[in-house]
Amino acid sequence: ASERPSLPPNFEPAPFSEVLLLSDLWSPISEFRTAIGQLAANGARGHVVQIVDPAEESFPYKGRVEFVDSEGLGTVTAGRAERWRDEYQTLVANHRAALRAEADQFGWSFTVHRTDRGPTELLFAIHARMGAGAQAVTNSRDPARTNSGTRA
Repeated sequence: ASERPSLPPNFEPAPFSEVLLLSDLWSPISEFRTAIGQLAANGARGHVVQIVDPAEESFPYKGRVEFVDSEGLGTVTAGRAERWRDEYQTLVANHRAALRAEADQFGWSFTVHRTDRGPTELLFAIHARMGAGAQAVTNSRDPARTNSGTRA
């Protein structure tokens, strides 16, 4: 079985468009950096949403646990899974901080959506950010407009 990519295939968005990237984002940071750099190369604005299961963050496991890769890539057995928790949570936090730093470098928004929450709150937040981005582009293209969007 082959590994499913966490990032979109390479494509070139139209200049000054907005890109919405929804993924678990467990790919290596170097792959994320390359993908977001290619998407932002023509001036595209973007919004990155990392979608995670709460167990992927908290690592609530105890005792002997066998972790089975859902894509058939193998298994890992932990004799006392709770001993892995602190190191695992640190790895997740460091990975997320690196994702956020990469998004920030391109001026893209970054948020985390947990699967135990409905999508409505996320959709409203993304809609507001995309609208704000469109307003910023409109204002930057029309020198007669101020930041508030009114005529000078």
